[in-house]
Amino acid sequence: QKDEEAIAYHDRFIDRENIIAISKTNRHAKSTEIPVVFHRGRFADVQTHLFIRRDKKSKHETSRYFYLGLVTPLGQPIGTTTNEGKRVYEVHYRLHQRVPEGLYNYIVHADIDLVREQ
Repeated sequence: QKDEEAIAYHDRFIDRENIIAISKTNRHAKSTEIPVVFHRGRFADVQTHLFIRRDKKSKHETSRYFYLGLVTPLGQPIGTTTNEGKRVYEVHYRLHQRVPEGLYNYIVHADIDLVREQ
């Protein structure tokens, strides 16, 4: 069960090739990690690998991570706030390979947590 202090991230798929990821809280579109996230300047050669986890629907279900491959950030970070009023930004990522339809359907019909490794 999630800690009451846990942040409810609202990462979401646009389609099988595009996903919107939400930053950690208390971040904004000019935060220090932006050059890394958007592969700018000395971070131009950074590769971002995407792992997702479907939230457990019951206490008997295990939390498995799924590797979806490389992603590329598109556009600019978009500043927004959480329902709790905390500052975050959104990143639009394009997957290098489309998520298989069966896995996509399994994922989008549940809440997901993203893990981005650079």
